[in-house]
Amino acid sequence: MAIRITFHGTLLALILLVLAMMAVGPARQLYHEESAIHADQGRLAAGTAETNRLTNRLQELQDPHAIEALARAELGYVRPGETSYFTVKPPAGGAAGQAHAPAAAKAAPSPSAASAPSAPAGTPGAHAGHKMWLHRAIDAIGSWF
Repeated sequence: MAIRITFHGTLLALILLVLAMMAVGPARQLYHEESAIHADQGRLAAGTAETNRLTNRLQELQDPHAIEALARAELGYVRPGETSYFTVKPPAGGAAGQAHAPAAAKAAPSPSAASAPSAPAGTPGAHAGHKMWLHRAIDAIGSWF
């Protein structure tokens, strides 16, 4: 038996081919939209995790003891009556190395600055020989010029 190609069969094949070609564009768009949805879901999950982390951090900082520990560790606060001590490493190279020290090292406070009166206990900058953060920032910017 031989296969007969009729007009109606050819017309049906042509219509099916056109319909298949028309479906390619929407199918591609659907694929890209699903990919974008998956990427957005990943970003949403990351944002949710960050929100949870920050919420937990906020709850931790509701405790006055946590605030005090943070102030002591990062800002150098001390309680009234407490004395704060720091150990300072000597500059590398001794006296000969000081002649070739960079400008930032030359701007460091002199030993006489360490004997200057410090801020009262319990306030920022209460560590002996330390400048307030604003003065350190101005000194650092001044060393650029």
